[in-house]
Amino acid sequence: MAAFRVTRKVAQDLGALGQEVAARGWEAALAGRGLAPLAGGPPELLAPGVAGVLAGSGGGLEEAVVRTALALVVREAVQSRDRMEPAQVVRRFLVTAVHLRLVLDLGEPLEAAAGSSGRLRDGLSRIMARIEAGALAANDAPPAPPDTPGLWQGLTGWTWVTGVMAGLLKNLG
Repeated sequence: MAAFRVTRKVAQDLGALGQEVAARGWEAALAGRGLAPLAGGPPELLAPGVAGVLAGSGGGLEEAVVRTALALVVREAVQSRDRMEPAQVVRRFLVTAVHLRLVLDLGEPLEAAAGSSGRLRDGLSRIMARIEAGALAANDAPPAPPDTPGLWQGLTGWTWVTGVMAGLLKNLG
């Protein structure tokens, strides 16, 4: 879990943003974070902007994974026809971050073992499916997610994100 310290903190911040979006909409939530110029713009511009604000500009592997996972998940949330609940967005972010981290950590050996780009894509898809299954199994008995931005960023959010992340990692084994 210590290897995911930044991931956990950003997940809490994403949950808080998601709660603000649910309560006030994208434009108001983004304006409160200094991202008003991106509101209403294409998701391809919005997602990296939000990722940069929530994840910061650290240059380590975890920060790079977090920014990429955030951009992917925020773009998906903005484009989704169905409104995604904050807890759903956070779970999706955690799944994406773990998947990206595994791909980066194991990329070259996986590529060498695959032998072809098609087999590599298939293998990466199966890894993602396994992580998603672990996340679903982790949802069996978690406490209710925080229901305000302040709770997401406090001990309640930390406990909830840690529980989901621990369950996800436990179910990968």
